[in-house]
Amino acid sequence: VDVLYADALQIALRQGAKHKAVWVTGHSLGGAMAAAFALRAISEEGVRPAGVYTFGQPLVMSESLCQFILEEMRGDYVRFVNDGDRIARVLRPYRHAGARVYFQDGSYNLREPMVAFTAQANEPTEDSPAIIADENEEGLQLLTEEELAEFEQEILRMVETDRNAVTGASSSTVAAAWWDPFTFHYMEEYL
Repeated sequence: VDVLYADALQIALRQGAKHKAVWVTGHSLGGAMAAAFALRAISEEGVRPAGVYTFGQPLVMSESLCQFILEEMRGDYVRFVNDGDRIARVLRPYRHAGARVYFQDGSYNLREPMVAFTAQANEPTEDSPAIIADENEEGLQLLTEEELAEFEQEILRMVETDRNAVTGASSSTVAAAWWDPFTFHYMEEYL
């Protein structure tokens, strides 16, 4: 992370980031990296991105980092989540922050910027002035232990299916066993 951040920051600064609008975006782990870049660029270099847009980003922030990004970015930090994309619902005990666009059944729902906890979190206090809300849509809540175990098994089956395809199992066996647990996570699903 440190090497990527240093390289990205140097490129942004050479391009005039302190005087130009810089937009940061990423998908999946790239979305997490985009959020991390924005946090560090603001806090360490005073370079505030004009916006951060992430797609299928896993939960990566502590509550205090969520508060920081919410105060600094407000509506300029937006994460996009597909219904059925389990990657955005896996990591505990982290949070999401900013605005959220949730795609479901051919439409979308925009939630205003806030810290969203999908797991147990501390109640707001006087020291925590930001709005904190639970993700109430079923497709946005953290995976239960059972759902997580099922997801892990699906990934293992996918790996085994890929291995069988490479080692010469019949194509009908491979086709019958194939189901991609990341179907709703691929970037083309967001386009």
